[in-house]
Amino acid sequence: MRIFCLLVFLTSTSFAQDFSRTIDVLGEQREYIVHLPLNNIANKKHPLVLAFHGGGGSAKHSLAFFGLNEVSDTAGFIVVYPNGLNKGWNDGRVIKNHTHDDIRFITLLLEQLKKDYSIDEKKVFATGISNGGFFSFSLALHLSNKIRAIAPVCASIPETIFQNYNPPKPVSLLLINGTEDPLVPYNGGKIGGRLLKRGQCSSTIETVKKFILMNQCDPKPTTYSFPDKDVTDECKAKRFSYSCENGNQVQLIRIEGGGHTWPGGKQYLGKRLVGKVCRDFSAATEVWSFFRSF
Repeated sequence: MRIFCLLVFLTSTSFAQDFSRTIDVLGEQREYIVHLPLNNIANKKHPLVLAFHGGGGSAKHSLAFFGLNEVSDTAGFIVVYPNGLNKGWNDGRVIKNHTHDDIRFITLLLEQLKKDYSIDEKKVFATGISNGGFFSFSLALHLSNKIRAIAPVCASIPETIFQNYNPPKPVSLLLINGTEDPLVPYNGGKIGGRLLKRGQCSSTIETVKKFILMNQCDPKPTTYSFPDKDVTDECKAKRFSYSCENGNQVQLIRIEGGGHTWPGGKQYLGKRLVGKVCRDFSAATEVWSFFRSF
């Protein structure tokens, strides 16, 4: 009995843990935070979710902002929060101070994570908001052999890479965008509003159509309207699901009246600056529900 108890203690933990780590990438120390879920079992392979902060954010800030840790502790997946240099990601747009080789960073990071933790290599996913969402699209393009599905929020394919956006291996997509996003326009165009110059993006519909074509999906979706749980948020959400012949999935959650925000999260800036937060669903829960289907 004592030996059995000791083995259980050595191979599992009954409490969630966060670890700050670094990895050398071309002579630079790149930072990331690992969240191990409750009842983590060392010899059991866990799904991995990479969560990318937005421009101006950080890995540390993301721990509370996304709300993924709480979902992780129930569902049993590992969450990793990489930290961008100069508080941002090189997502394919031409942006000053965001020119580092972040694809190499994530490639090396995945190799390190597989050495350090018991990860199911067939269940590696990526999500993020804004700049982190744009970077998720970049990962799907350049690391389609490693990333099973992505779930960007407040993002679409940057115009700089749209024409040549053709991953060697099609990736599944859940896209969550608000129709009243003042920084990343739902219908495409200039990113950042009047003051910020952050390049241009394709429209939400163009992005979804690109993934529908890549994944050989039925262009006619099934739809689901989320219950309007909070009428004071002035938002309504609807999911469009496209069935695909290759076993992948493409989904869009369109938030009528939604802004540049994480659904179910905090109103981190004024509504005049970033728009409204939808309270009818939790982005963290919907993102994991999508990833879990794989």
